[in-house]
Amino acid sequence: MNGERNYWLNAGAALAIGLVMSSIIFGWFYSKTKKGDEAITVTGSAVGVGIVATHDGQFVAESIALPAPSSATIFGPDGSAITHFAGTVDAFSWDGSMAVTSPTSVSPVTLVRWRDGTAVWIGPAGLPFRAARSEPGGTRIAIGLIANLPADATVAPTINLYVVSADGRLVWRKNNVNLA
Repeated sequence: MNGERNYWLNAGAALAIGLVMSSIIFGWFYSKTKKGDEAITVTGSAVGVGIVATHDGQFVAESIALPAPSSATIFGPDGSAITHFAGTVDAFSWDGSMAVTSPTSVSPVTLVRWRDGTAVWIGPAGLPFRAARSEPGGTRIAIGLIANLPADATVAPTINLYVVSADGRLVWRKNNVNLA
């Protein structure tokens, strides 16, 4: 599905959605005008939407990244909204009690107990989120932050990897990992 686009038409608007990576969905909204039988796209704006879920599917976070400022909502098993965040929810811990969040583009990535909003670990400032994986059956979560994003798109970025426990202790760290 990577790069695939689906279109829905409703009341003169089209929504194109392309799946990027495993959890981020980007959509573009276009307003349409009609001139005779010919539909003409007159405006378009990018809207970034991220969807992540706990491994068991009990909780789902929907993050609206664009237009800024970004915001996120965590939904429960019945589909009702449980809580809201400024920024995005990027991943959940295995038991679903913690969320990796990117509060804003200038704030550090944070590991949060999302039910009460307690930050248990705050990443270094200036390093954007890249990926996170929870420990199956465990309480630790691995978080990858972009350390160096080269201007040349053919060069892979370097990542700093952090393994953080549920109480916020940094268990393991490795800097400047090349993903190439």
